[in-house]
Amino acid sequence: MKNKKIIACSAIVAVILIAVILVECLTPGVLWLFTPKAKAEFGTLSGVEQIENVSEGEIRFLINDNVVFENDGKKGSFMFANPESCQYTLQFAVYEIIGDGETENLIYTSPMLEPGEFIDEDKLPKKLKKGTYDCVYYARAYQSGEYKGERHGRMTVNVLD
Repeated sequence: MKNKKIIACSAIVAVILIAVILVECLTPGVLWLFTPKAKAEFGTLSGVEQIENVSEGEIRFLINDNVVFENDGKKGSFMFANPESCQYTLQFAVYEIIGDGETENLIYTSPMLEPGEFIDEDKLPKKLKKGTYDCVYYARAYQSGEYKGERHGRMTVNVLD
């Protein structure tokens, strides 16, 4: 009896696995759902000039203002970095600018980045269609959990596939 249950469970797992593989082959991008979110890493972004000194009270950071998503939008090159000399914890939010520029649609929020942490690549919470998106980012600064201010700017998000 125990062997029959094991065989039945194995068969169910095999059928589910085959179904996922078939769905991915027929409709590329489904496995995007299973791509994990990035976690902040301590260190510096490679190949990028680093910010050495940040004055007290100043919000400074590194950011890629031309993010590219390849391979079905699984991961894009955000390159958010909070310099080690920054006194604030930073969180980045990216909004698509819609129509007249007055309306914004949130498309990404980073995890909190402590001083000295960065995120090189990350995925979006929902898939965007192929195209170029005009966006605005906000770098929000916190100290001991209290909001201290923000800086913002423009960026482009490109989804190639």
